[in-house]
Amino acid sequence: MKTASAKAKGRSLAKKIVGWLVRLGGLSDKDVHATNSGVTGKDITFSQVGASIWPFAIECKKHAAFAVYQHYDQAASNAEEGEQPLLIIEANRREPLVVVDAQWFFRMYAEGQKQE
Repeated sequence: MKTASAKAKGRSLAKKIVGWLVRLGGLSDKDVHATNSGVTGKDITFSQVGASIWPFAIECKKHAAFAVYQHYDQAASNAEEGEQPLLIIEANRREPLVVVDAQWFFRMYAEGQKQE
């Protein structure tokens, strides 16, 4: 895949996430946006207001496949009714990471912010 195509795929994911954040977080289009392809740094940037609601440095990667999906699928197949699949991964000399469904995560975070 050409570099331009790979960047376009990542940007399309970033735009989707921005849409979720606007709907869930009570933000305007001025508070959150996907950065332009080739820009160094975060893939999604926030205004001061947006950053106060969503204090995350978001990096978006979109590839045909990630090995992590097969492990997440295993967690999902083991989940009983009402349980959210959650995968914890750890590489050598790295801190563990938690993998959850993105829409579920943003929905839960937005609901938690509204309760504060």
